[in-house]
Amino acid sequence: MRSRWLKRALLGAVLSGGALVIGGGIASADVLSDTVDDAAAIVQDQSASNDNSTEQNSDAQAETQQTNVNVPVSVLSSGSNNGDVHQSNDAHTNAAAGNANSTEQGVQQDQDATSGGKDSGSSCDKCYGDHEDGGDVDQGQEAHNSNDTEQNSSASAGTEQTNINVPVSILSSGSNNGDVHQSNDGNTKAESFNDNATTQSIGQDQLATTDDAGSPCDKCGGSAGDIVQSQDGTNANSTTQDATSEATTHQVNVNAPVSILSSGSNNGDVHQGNDAHTNAAAGNANSTEQGVQQDQDATSGGKGSGSSCHSCYEDHGNGGDIVQSQSGSNENATEQDASATATTEQTNINAPLSILSSGSNGSSCGCGGSGDVDQSNDANTKAEAYNANATEQWIGQDQKATSGSGDGGHDGYDRSGYGDGCGCHESRGGGDVTQSQDGSNANETKQDAAATAETTQENKNLPFSFLSSGSNGGDVRQGNDAHTTAGAFNWNETKQGIWQDQAAWLGVIA
Repeated sequence: MRSRWLKRALLGAVLSGGALVIGGGIASADVLSDTVDDAAAIVQDQSASNDNSTEQNSDAQAETQQTNVNVPVSVLSSGSNNGDVHQSNDAHTNAAAGNANSTEQGVQQDQDATSGGKDSGSSCDKCYGDHEDGGDVDQGQEAHNSNDTEQNSSASAGTEQTNINVPVSILSSGSNNGDVHQSNDGNTKAESFNDNATTQSIGQDQLATTDDAGSPCDKCGGSAGDIVQSQDGTNANSTTQDATSEATTHQVNVNAPVSILSSGSNNGDVHQGNDAHTNAAAGNANSTEQGVQQDQDATSGGKGSGSSCHSCYEDHGNGGDIVQSQSGSNENATEQDASATATTEQTNINAPLSILSSGSNGSSCGCGGSGDVDQSNDANTKAEAYNANATEQWIGQDQKATSGSGDGGHDGYDRSGYGDGCGCHESRGGGDVTQSQDGSNANETKQDAAATAETTQENKNLPFSFLSSGSNGGDVRQGNDAHTTAGAFNWNETKQGIWQDQAAWLGVIA
């Protein structure tokens, strides 16, 4: 049952969602001159938002009503209405309502900034002016994904079947002796289902460099500018699902022959039967995946890394301060309600009435007939309600910061203890590094499942004889067969993870 409605939900999927991808710009300043001026400040801001709201309502109703009535009346008409009576109802009543929704949201932000007064790649032997300070770099990223999905599904199927045979004999001997066949066959189904899949992701990358790295010149570099990086990523999702299914089957057979002063009447066999398959299924399925990936990489230092110069006359300047902050949060709230009710009612009534009508309604004296009475009910009633939910949340945060100065990769006599091949004065220390990470996952799942299955079966044989010798002598067979099942299920799987990495190098770098 579960795989069937899931397949139907997926086949009828209505795709709804949005995806937004934003890429950051690249800002850089490269100047070649005898004297390199201070680099200008770089400010980069990115803001991205995806909002989605989906509301779905589905309602299906199917109803079948079937009635057969046979009321022959015989007055002073002996031997009348003796043909067989066949009354039957066959119903296939189905109601199905479903909602399917798939939403994907994504934000990708990249920022790359380089700020510094440098002669990168220059082949000059000597620079007459110092390398000046690198400008400040300020980068900010903000991204939000928000999704709200509400689904309501309701299905109702009802079947009513009735057979009535009420022959009346007055002063009509030997009438209404044909067999009576009454049957009801009902196949009643109601299905309602909701399916929802939501995927949200935010990817943020920042790369900033402020220094005079890579200069081959003689003079030494100035101080690097400060770097400030911030990232804020938020995923929020709310899903509400309601599924209600009701299936009801009513089956009634009534045989009430009346004999008054009509000997030998109503002696045919009576067959009454009900067969019902009543099903109600209601289900919700939800899958939510949320992710935030944040990366930061910053390098701040006044250095002549890779320089081929022979002598440096000035010191390398201080590395600038680095401030990095990350905030990532995932929030998810899922509420699921499923209710299924299946009801089957089956009734057979045989109430022959004999007044001054000897040998009627199943005679045992051999003077009329000996009609048997067979009554049976067969019911297969099921109600299923189930919820399934899978939530996965993850946050990955990485920070890498390097703040310092030096002439990496040289040989020589550097009084700071690091070789630079240039005989430079001491390299100065790096700036402060401040790193902070904040990651949070919040999930709330509420599931309610209720299933009710009820079967009522009743057979009644109520013969009444008054001054009617030898009447109502036939066999009476009554039977009930019921398979009644009610099941309610909740399934939930939640995965949450936070990965945080920080790496910082503070000082002179050789």
